[in-house]
Amino acid sequence: MMDMRETPEIPETHVDDLIDAFVLGALEPEEVAAVDLHVEGCARCRALLAQARASADLLLLAAPQVATPPALRVRVLARVRAEAASARAAGDAARDVVRAVPGGEADEDAADLAGELLRDLLAEPDCVIVNVPGTEHAAGASARFVGARSRREGVLLTAGLGPLAADKAYQVWFLRGGEPQPNALFAIDPHGHGASVVRTSEPLLDFDTLAVTPEPLTGSAGPTGPVVLAGELGEASAPGEQATRMADAEAETAEPRASVGGFLRGLFGRRAERDVTGELLRDLLAEPDCVIVNVPGTAQGRDAHARFISARSRHDGVLVSAGLARLAPDRAYQVWLLREGQPQPNTLFALDAHGHGASVVHAAEPPLDFDTLAVTPEPAGGSPSPTGPIVLAGALHTPEH
Repeated sequence: MMDMRETPEIPETHVDDLIDAFVLGALEPEEVAAVDLHVEGCARCRALLAQARASADLLLLAAPQVATPPALRVRVLARVRAEAASARAAGDAARDVVRAVPGGEADEDAADLAGELLRDLLAEPDCVIVNVPGTEHAAGASARFVGARSRREGVLLTAGLGPLAADKAYQVWFLRGGEPQPNALFAIDPHGHGASVVRTSEPLLDFDTLAVTPEPLTGSAGPTGPVVLAGELGEASAPGEQATRMADAEAETAEPRASVGGFLRGLFGRRAERDVTGELLRDLLAEPDCVIVNVPGTAQGRDAHARFISARSRHDGVLVSAGLARLAPDRAYQVWLLREGQPQPNTLFALDAHGHGASVVHAAEPPLDFDTLAVTPEPAGGSPSPTGPIVLAGALHTPEH
């Protein structure tokens, strides 16, 4: 049944310049009301609000590590207001915490923030994964960059990098025409694993190259250390190509590299230790034959899209969705695996407050052996066969190695 309640009028302009101060409680009452009103009907600003809250949580968790002067909150809020005109100012706060506490608790929180963004990126219809191999200065290192062609942020996951002195950190660079632009600093854990959220003022995949160098702890305006990781962003792989590129890139090096997938296990384990979806997603991304399938919305779900993450050798997978419409309390979304047009019922799932869903799919045989994955709205208890319209559907056939 349609909700006949009157919807408040939404302001026509976005509220980017108020979101950071809103999260930190620094707005006047009328400004708070304006932001609340706007985000209720603006998916773009809701997403920015979620990112700002994640960054604020990171700052709150890191704060007890230092003695905080009483006037600090006033100074921080004043600075936030002064820099609010920058659409990506929230990312600087998270990088400042990582910069201040290399290898400490703040790095774990940064990894959790990276995990949240990673899940969002995997749900994007234009999600891409770039292999970033080690250079001659770090032959045993490897990394993967996860981004989207429409996004100005991404996640770099690294493994096998060597430890640095206490006054050094790794720094990310984006290059165009050979000219490097400085970006995030990150530390590594005792196993050589690192996670870095990177943001720029333009889509990251518009650059030519991503590189990493060791630099002073406070960062550098230009590279001063040797390049230890470098990958061509122009080689970002589309759905169906990703698994082949990732496996081939690891296979073509004679020297074994540290496992980025192994770090993904740790990345998701910290935030979702008891979350079956998180546990499975991290394991699938670690598989050498991992496959990421685009599952677009149909005419009945034109604003929706999803990614199905599985492996050719596995009997399970994870469906990450976005943009689906909310359902009545007695309804749920149901996943179907089809072969020769015959649907087999699978898992049910609900949406979070932002319309995102994550569902674990199990089957008696590898899901990638089926022809199609589809999603329909069904009664909350599920159906033996589809009764609602198909809102998501994607072919599961993928290129072979």
